[in-house]
Amino acid sequence: MAKDIEGRLARGSYYQLLKAGTHVPFEGEELSDGSLEMYCADPRDRHAKFQFCTPTRPGSDTQRSDPRDDLETLSLAVDTAARPFIERLTLKTTLDPDGIVHVTARSDLRGDQERKSLHDLQFSVSLGSAKTNAGIADDPGPPLEHQAAEVGSVVVRSNVADKKNNYYVPGELLYTYNSTYFSRALNPPQIQVDERLYYQPCAICRRRANDPKCRCGSR
Repeated sequence: MAKDIEGRLARGSYYQLLKAGTHVPFEGEELSDGSLEMYCADPRDRHAKFQFCTPTRPGSDTQRSDPRDDLETLSLAVDTAARPFIERLTLKTTLDPDGIVHVTARSDLRGDQERKSLHDLQFSVSLGSAKTNAGIADDPGPPLEHQAAEVGSVVVRSNVADKKNNYYVPGELLYTYNSTYFSRALNPPQIQVDERLYYQPCAICRRRANDPKCRCGSR
């Protein structure tokens, strides 16, 4: 495989499912790394949203800020009454001899199971340490340009996590059952503070935080 196969986590993180350089199995075999236990950080809309992607540029030295190409999205039914991180989600990844990656997800409480196949993957052939006549490997060329999302476009936000960490939970939801998390003495992340306040009415005029008529915080 020429690129990593990744799962997109909440807050824009990524989890490596298959590493670049993984060999495609022979006929009659399949490659599986077992099951991965995950969690839903925001079950309010009744679905855990798995997003699978791959770095735009081939190679294994990938940074979080590098652009990604989306492969597929899988939606799994979860218990909307459960708090974040209560319901376990099981994700299994399998690579078959045809170079197709199959992902299967299952929710423990709801018992829902969904399966997707990831096609159009890129592969490479290992030729050892190939060099040019000058003894220097070919230049990979300039970085690829990543097209930014159009202003006003709607995107699906991943709400799954690979570990129990309150940072993955939206601030307005976390405040409903763990208000002490937002104590100034604990220095909570500003993004979660903003999420919580965004849905709170102004203490003076009672308007929404995004209401242009609310100017109570300005001089």
